[in-house]
Amino acid sequence: MASEHFVARRGRPWLAAMPSGAGYVNAVTAAVNSLVSERYMLASDAAGAIASAKAWFTQASGGMLP
Repeated sequence: MASEHFVARRGRPWLAAMPSGAGYVNAVTAAVNSLVSERYMLASDAAGAIASAKAWFTQASGGMLP
């Protein structure tokens, strides 16, 4: 099963740890929101950080973000 999952994810083992692009973006969104609430990140930078994470995952995964 693991090897099939590896092949299905185009040989990118880090993708196997993240079940979906939406899961990755949700995790980044939660982290960004936490940083904003703890005042480590400006609220005005939050949307850009989340958009960058989504763009990065889409590029890195070969467009596998749903």
